[in-house]
Amino acid sequence: MPTKIILSLIFLTILFACKEEAETDPRIETSVVKSPASHTCYAKATVIEKGSYELIDYGFVYSPYNGNFGIESGAPKISLGTIPMVADTFSTSFALGEGSNYSTTYYVRAYYTNKKGTVYGSALVIKPLIMSIVSVIPNAGKAGDRIIITGSNFGKKPTDNVVKFNNIVASVIEASSTSLTVEVPTGIVPEYYNANVLITVKVGGITFNWNGFTLSPAVTGFSPTSGTFGTIVKITGSNLYDTQIKLNNTVYYTNYNNSNSIQFNIPNNIKNSKISISIVKNGVETAIPGEFTMTPCSISSVSPAKAITGTQVTITGGGFNPDSYSNIIKIGGEKITNYWIANTGSINMIIPETLKSGTYDITINNGIEDAVFPKAFTVIQPQLTGFSPASGQYGSDITIFGKNLSTLQYIGFGKVGYQTSRAEIISRDSLQIVVKVPTNIATGSTKIWATVGNQNITCTDEFTILPP
Repeated sequence: MPTKIILSLIFLTILFACKEEAETDPRIETSVVKSPASHTCYAKATVIEKGSYELIDYGFVYSPYNGNFGIESGAPKISLGTIPMVADTFSTSFALGEGSNYSTTYYVRAYYTNKKGTVYGSALVIKPLIMSIVSVIPNAGKAGDRIIITGSNFGKKPTDNVVKFNNIVASVIEASSTSLTVEVPTGIVPEYYNANVLITVKVGGITFNWNGFTLSPAVTGFSPTSGTFGTIVKITGSNLYDTQIKLNNTVYYTNYNNSNSIQFNIPNNIKNSKISISIVKNGVETAIPGEFTMTPCSISSVSPAKAITGTQVTITGGGFNPDSYSNIIKIGGEKITNYWIANTGSINMIIPETLKSGTYDITINNGIEDAVFPKAFTVIQPQLTGFSPASGQYGSDITIFGKNLSTLQYIGFGKVGYQTSRAEIISRDSLQIVVKVPTNIATGSTKIWATVGNQNITCTDEFTILPP
C-alpha cells in the first residue's frame, strides 16, 4: 500500500478518536440521602464525569414512587443550577412534601443537565422524620404569654419552625426536637363566641395543626361600681363568652354572656358590703381590679310614726333585701315575724300585740349590716274610759270616751265574740267616738267594746238599753 494512503488512514483514525473523546457524557452518583429534621431531606451526589458539554443545571428530584421519575415526568426538582459546584460533589437540604400532604417514604436521585440532555444518579430511599404535636401547655393564654408546644421532630433552631395563631406569626423563643417555647402574638382575631384559635406549626414544607387553644379573656372594666341587691352589673372586655363569675370567691351564673360583655345581678345572698369580682374561663381565674360597693341599708321614715299593736306600718329606706327571709326586723329588740317586702326600699309589717305602749328603736338587718331608726316609733294602746249617757234607746247617740281611739275599727254592743251587734259610727277622733245604739240587740245591760287590729278592748261599765 502506498505510503500516502497509510498516513491518511492514520490521521483519520486519530481525528475520530479525538472527536469521540471530546463528546463524553456526564456521569453522576446519588451518594447520600437522610432526614435531619421533620419532613426534610439532606442529599449528596458525586460527579464522576462532567462530560463534554457546558453544565446548565444540577440538583435533585424526588418522588413518593420508585421508578423512572425525573424532570421530564414532573417530579419535584431541587435546583442548584446557580450555585457553584464545589469539587466533584454537590449537596443540599430541602423540604419533602408540601402543606399537610406528605408520604412516609420518598425516593431521591441526583440529576445533571447540559445542552445535550439530563442524566440521573441512582434512586435512594428515605423515610423522613415525621413531626407530631402532643400538647400545648397552657392551652389558653393572652398576647404576650408564653406557651410550650410539645411533640416530636421539630426544628432544633427557632428559625427552623414557623408557628402561627390564626395566621398571625408568633415568635419562637426556644426550640428543640421535642419542644417549642412560643410567645402568643398580638392581633389575633378569634372565633366570635368561643375564642378558639388554630395553632399551626410548619417545619420544612409540612404544617401541623392544633385546634384546642383558646384566648384568655381580657377585661376593660365593669359598671356600675355600687348598688344594691338585684343591681345589674356589666363587665366589658374581649373573649368573655362562656365565662363564669366569682363574687367574693363564690361562683354565680350570668344572665347575659357574649364575647364582649357579661351581665349579672347582685345576688340576694351576698354577705359583704365590698364585693371582689373575678372571671373564670377554661379553669383559669382572672381577678378584675376594683370592688363593687353595696349601698348601705338605711331607714328614712316609718309611717305612721305612731301605731296601735296589730296594725300595719310601712318602713321606707334603701338596701333592703328582696328575699324576705334574709331581713331581720326588730322593734325594741323584739323580732317581727309578720312582714313582707314591697321592694328594696319598702317593707310592710304588723306591730305585734305583745308590745306595750312606748317609744322604740326600729332595726333592720339586710343580711349584711344593721340600719337603725332610733327612738322614732311609738306603740300606742287604745283605751275605753267611759261613755255618756249611761243608758238609751235603740238609735240614740252615745259618746264613748278614751285614748288613741282614731284607729279603732268598729264598736260592738254585747258579749265580746258572740251575741253582739256593731254600732254605726257617727264621728270619731283620738279622744271620743259618737255611735248609735244598734237595734238588733236585747234590751237591758250590755257591754260596749271595740276592735283594733287583732285585739279587743272593753269598757268597764255596762250600758243599759231601754225598751222602746
